[in-house]
Amino acid sequence: GQVPWDASVEGTNHEKWLHETAKQLMVISNRNIVFRPHPLAPLNAIPGCGYSRGSLDEALVNAHAVVTYNSNTAVDGAIFGKPVYAADEGSMAWKIAGKNLENIDTPPFPDRKQWASDLAYCQWSLGEMEEGLAWRHLIR
Repeated sequence: GQVPWDASVEGTNHEKWLHETAKQLMVISNRNIVFRPHPLAPLNAIPGCGYSRGSLDEALVNAHAVVTYNSNTAVDGAIFGKPVYAADEGSMAWKIAGKNLENIDTPPFPDRKQWASDLAYCQWSLGEMEEGLAWRHLIR
């Protein structure tokens, strides 16, 4: 679950999407579904799902896959070695994410090396930002 004030879910009914997606997963799969809201989001449990307010790492250890609208949790899940699903092309993991929940029990697991390289290329350390390296790169 993302925070309801996240610009990337603005214009959507994120809670409705969460509930509909959970229902769909319950029909498709016999796996336990655990809803983990964003730590700052006041989102309640979803009927029929487990509920976790623990750390993301704790949730990922036991996860079969990560399903998200477009949260960066998909990036964390992918880096953690889990299959990821994204519902919105704004997801940072869109290129490697499954889009069809029908195959959640046998998820796609595309090669992630190029995706991870592309993502890393776009990152700047605090020191690099302070030195102005990111700005110099952009204005070239």
